[in-house]
Amino acid sequence: MSLTRPTSSRSVLPLQSLAAPVIVIAGGEVTGEYHKPLLTNSVGALLARATSGLLLVLEHRYYASSFPVPDLSGANY
Repeated sequence: MSLTRPTSSRSVLPLQSLAAPVIVIAGGEVTGEYHKPLLTNSVGALLARATSGLLLVLEHRYYASSFPVPDLSGANY
């Protein structure tokens, strides 16, 4: 069975944003859908807006329906 992984997504940021902070929220063991409110209603979002920073919310890829491979055998690495 062959799994196709998505191609990398890229974003272009304006040059002045290189000096802005990057705020990372570790999503834990839930899907990204659960953390959508963090993008607008959180301390991280408030800090990102106040500093023209970038807010990243990480999604744990090995949990529930987000499991990206059928099993953890060596063939899937």
